[in-house]
Amino acid sequence: MHRRAFTLFELLAVIGIIVVLMAMLFPAFSLVKRQAMKTKCRALLMQVSAACSNYRNVNGVYPDSFTTVNGVNIYDQTFRPATDIKDVSTIDEGAWNTFSASFWEQIKTVDRDSFNTKAFNDAGKIVDPWGHALRYRPSKYYPFKDAYPKLIDKENPAPPMQDSFQLWSIGYDEKDDFGEPGSDDITAWQK
Repeated sequence: MHRRAFTLFELLAVIGIIVVLMAMLFPAFSLVKRQAMKTKCRALLMQVSAACSNYRNVNGVYPDSFTTVNGVNIYDQTFRPATDIKDVSTIDEGAWNTFSASFWEQIKTVDRDSFNTKAFNDAGKIVDPWGHALRYRPSKYYPFKDAYPKLIDKENPAPPMQDSFQLWSIGYDEKDDFGEPGSDDITAWQK
């Protein structure tokens, strides 16, 4: 006598195997999605870097000041609220959002087609794929260390160019590759 159907036990075994295989694949899908978002973010950083270069070609300098209607320089308010330059990890998200909006207004003047679309503008600021405002810092606001007068940070052996900028995203987990919060996760420069 030949059987024409699966037993309940065989059906449950097949379903169990499929569930185990899917459980092994889901982390891979998550990793692929995260890598795709990082790639998208790097492309955005390169486009913003190109817009900064265009801004420099038109105006002679990279964006380094923006005065509001109230007469406040957003760059000074963000990076130098007192006499000393502020560490970027101590700047809160609200200040970055305000700063990003002013930065967006400046680079939009040289690349209106790209930076008027919703992909680059979320409530008037430039955001990464995770919804965080991009971080931008002109060279005059680099935190020079006393022990290393010509270096940006003691970990960075290359002296900064006088006419340069840093542009980065804090990424999906708001931590850098070493687990430091609020630092650079995806950068526009080579490490």
